[in-house]
Amino acid sequence: MDESNSPCPDGWIFNKFLNRCYKHVKGNNQTCDIWSIEKYCQKIGGHAISIHSLAENLYVSSKSLFLFSP
Repeated sequence: MDESNSPCPDGWIFNKFLNRCYKHVKGNNQTCDIWSIEKYCQKIGGHAISIHSLAENLYVSSKSLFLFSP
């Protein structure tokens, strides 16, 4: 899918095979508990990630490696 046709808000990544939007958010390690993370995610229009399939796990893992590599 062309990014101009993405159903996701600006700054989010759309995976057309999983039909989901993703946004990577860097934290400050002081708010690492799941409830703080979920509260923040809801504030920006989403939810903390919840993996539902091997395909989603592979996709998120590949994005995480890219985002956290030096």
